[in-house]
Amino acid sequence: MKMIKALWNKKTFQRMFLNGIVEKLDIRNKTILDIGGGNKASSYHVILSKKNNKFISVDITDNCDYKVDLEKESLPFEDSSVEIIFCFNVMEHIFNYQHLLNEMYRVLKQDGVLYFYVPFLINKHADPHDFFRYTDNALCKLFTNTGFNSVEIKTLYGSGKNVHFSISWIISNNKLMYLGNFLNVVSGLLFNMIDALLNKFSTTKDINKKYILGIYMEIIK
Repeated sequence: MKMIKALWNKKTFQRMFLNGIVEKLDIRNKTILDIGGGNKASSYHVILSKKNNKFISVDITDNCDYKVDLEKESLPFEDSSVEIIFCFNVMEHIFNYQHLLNEMYRVLKQDGVLYFYVPFLINKHADPHDFFRYTDNALCKLFTNTGFNSVEIKTLYGSGKNVHFSISWIISNNKLMYLGNFLNVVSGLLFNMIDALLNKFSTTKDINKKYILGIYMEIIK
């Protein structure tokens, strides 16, 4: 039922799975710095706001809490002053990514947590530019070289099943979602069902680690 509702609201597989992870996070009564959060409440904002959390958004867009060029400007916070940072679907758009990594490290408190996600198998999506796709190995090295103490890949996921048809759905989804909510629901459920069937009879091991939709990490300073 939850998947049907998400598909009806034209959520991608990546967003559905990321929201599923966020729902399980034990974060309550906190102020969360959302890097690249934009000027609209994302679905993960809604999820965590129910647990009495507050988001402060920093982005290059207007009408967010702090307008900052993440490529070159400093985050408007003191050193070691932020307990929790979210950085979802951002770093693929940042060419000077080391500057952003350094700034997140600078403002995060000791033992503070950075919740991080980047897509991997996804269409080119300029916002305003689209520069990179990262592997888990590259991200671990980037964060440890920046100085973070603990870098843990919690989930490296495909559809949760076999991902061949999920990938096909992602490609076609950009067109299907504009043809109506109902068709988006039917196609998403159909592709997911085919994936489950293929997974049941697949002889390929660890396929979700090879054909991943995105990389989610929890990183501690």
